[in-house]
Amino acid sequence: MSLPPSAPMEAPVEPPGEVAAVPAPRFLADIYEDVSRCNKCSLCQAVCPTYQVNPLEWETARGRVALIRDAMEGRLELRDIADGPLSTCLTCDNCMAACPPRVPTAAIVDRARQELHEQEGYPRGQRWLLRRVLPRPGGTRTLHRLSRAAQVTGLHAAAAGCTSPAGSGPWGGWRRELVRWPGAGPISASPASPR
Repeated sequence: MSLPPSAPMEAPVEPPGEVAAVPAPRFLADIYEDVSRCNKCSLCQAVCPTYQVNPLEWETARGRVALIRDAMEGRLELRDIADGPLSTCLTCDNCMAACPPRVPTAAIVDRARQELHEQEGYPRGQRWLLRRVLPRPGGTRTLHRLSRAAQVTGLHAAAAGCTSPAGSGPWGGWRRELVRWPGAGPISASPASPR
């Protein structure tokens, strides 16, 4: 067994007692200590349902927490991780149960989502849906009926067959969402059963 080579003499050595400066968080300073507790032990991988489906590092609690910390310290923006790590976390707290330092990942992801919406705001359609439709029971029933009518009449199939340049624009986004629905294939016209 041989010893590792010694460090070259030209290597900079920090004076004893001085600690490297830690960047101050740009936002979410109240949870920065919780974010900093993650020791990257990877015990969260075994219990994370999203990691089991999609085994990517950012699908684990340690990956999400590291990306949120990078955003807090200014190395990236929250909007850069909005479509992945922030949107796929189920906030089930399975990771916290397996975590030795008990990092509250669900609370960290919730606060990061709130901060993202404060920074970016909600899209106009989502604001309308959240303020005008969902609070009213009749609104959700109407949305359900419209969705079911689109399935029965085949409108969703027509939208899936429609081509637009690279699926762009509002029609392309709507078409992509319809195609992803489970069981969004053609529905046979059969008499409705009485309720």
